[in-house]
Amino acid sequence: MLRYRPKSNPQVDAILNTQGLAFSPEAEEQAQNTYATFFEKHYEFYNRKIEWVWEQGTCEISPPDLPCFRTEVKRLNAKHKPFAVYWANSTTQAEFFDEWSRLGVVNAGGWHFNSEFNNRLRPYHWDVFMDGTRTARNIADYWCKKMQGKNATLAGDPALRATKRKLGILTQEYPVTQKNALDLYKMVTGGVCGSAADAAEPVYTPSNIAQGQQTANVAVQKLKAEGVTTLVIMSDPINPTFTTTAATRQQWYPEHLLAGSGLIDYDPLGRLYDPTQWRNAFGPGHLADPAPPERTDAFRAAADVGVRDNGAGGLIFAYMSMVASMVQMAGPDLKPLNVERGMHSLPPGGGWEATKNPLSILLKYGPGDYTAIEDSRHTYWDPNARSKIDGKQGAYVAFEGGRRFEIGKWPAGEPKA
Repeated sequence: MLRYRPKSNPQVDAILNTQGLAFSPEAEEQAQNTYATFFEKHYEFYNRKIEWVWEQGTCEISPPDLPCFRTEVKRLNAKHKPFAVYWANSTTQAEFFDEWSRLGVVNAGGWHFNSEFNNRLRPYHWDVFMDGTRTARNIADYWCKKMQGKNATLAGDPALRATKRKLGILTQEYPVTQKNALDLYKMVTGGVCGSAADAAEPVYTPSNIAQGQQTANVAVQKLKAEGVTTLVIMSDPINPTFTTTAATRQQWYPEHLLAGSGLIDYDPLGRLYDPTQWRNAFGPGHLADPAPPERTDAFRAAADVGVRDNGAGGLIFAYMSMVASMVQMAGPDLKPLNVERGMHSLPPGGGWEATKNPLSILLKYGPGDYTAIEDSRHTYWDPNARSKIDGKQGAYVAFEGGRRFEIGKWPAGEPKA
């Protein structure tokens, strides 16, 4: 089983390092080895011994060198002949997963790619995070039941608070992400609710951190000129750093509707965004209610095998758990189609209705669904709250004790912040 570690980008690392979120290859490898021991101890692998290996990528991630990723996949396949591959923090590099699927290798990663991509590559492509199609449906359900047709009362600008809401949608300019934005746009302009007056056409930006601020300046200028009162960013977790800075520079203080995607509701990342903007952020959050490290699955798995978790492997544990489940559910005959049959036969796990536990995310697969997360909490950013994750100031606060809502089940009523 191969973990792909992308080539480091100094600008990305510098931003993440401000919150202690950039980890060394050695720390990640140590975490992976610890979790491998846990899965070997508790999962049924039918007398197989899984070898968990990793490779450092050589392709630029921002802007993504897409042809390079295809070449890299072929090289890694020739070297390792893996049964499965995962990349824990990919947001735009669809070519990487497409190439593995062409080679008949099970692969996991690609946050919030449109479900059409996942289904086209079945039974090979999977991901931990909610796909982009369901994410768009979830946002539309929240918008239509709570926000559409009402004034933008949660904006930072008093003039916008007295203005009827108009939604702006921002995402990366890649087919697997553009389709999500278009789906949402269609749903809120008549497909589910509203009309063409309720949203501006989606704005697409390149994934190029070297030009991130310049790109954000242009995007914000366009959104502001369109009369947008409420912005939803369906992107990677770095984008809001530039977009919120641009908004403040242009004295534009809209509502920030959380997409729930891209780890947008993770406390340390929220501190990267302009505080005069982010105090007006609220909406769906895909992550579980924050908890101290010792209450996370990764920490408890490490403790189970006598190791203190080093904090570098939260995402790694999530993806290893998915891959380990694939091997277990495939049964004695380990083939991609048996992985699909096994994973789709799993009953739903967790979720608010079954557990009443804010730390329990609903995980579910089924025909046409190749991603795990199926619900979200109702949350907002509080710049004064102390995070349960690291004790620092600035955290997301959930309503109703962290209650989670499945897609299509948001209650009607006013949004909260």
